[in-house]
Formats: sequence, C-alpha cells, structure tokens
Amino acid sequence: MNQGPSPRWVIDCRHCLQSFSHTEIGKTLTDYMLPIKPEIRPGGEEIECPNCKTKSVYTRSELRYQAR
Repeated sequence: MNQGPSPRWVIDCRHCLQSFSHTEIGKTLTDYMLPIKPEIRPGGEEIECPNCKTKSVYTRSELRYQAR
C-alpha cells in the first residue's frame, strides 16, 4: 500500500517560494517521533532549488519539518 512521500526536512525557496526536500526522515518510529534536524555549517550552506535553479545560502533554522 502506497502511503505517499515519507516525512522530510524541507526548505522554502527564496526566489520561487516552492518547498523542496532537503533530507528525508528515517523509517523507524523513533525517527518520526523525535526527528532531528540535519546539521548545516554555521555560516549556512548554498543549495540550489530544483524548481527554479536559483542558488541561495540557507541556515539550519530555515529547515522545516513536513509530515507528507
């Protein structure tokens, strides 16, 4: 049975405002109950939006949990 996409950490593109996946959350119950934000360098990390191809520097605080 397909239950759709698994939970993930997403980022909202500053240019086109689309959300895109940064990191999928594991498959165990603990991963779902206590999701841990992935590490990003203190100065931020340059990431390209897969939708509009704009590159921007994002920080860990900009990661957002998305259940599905």
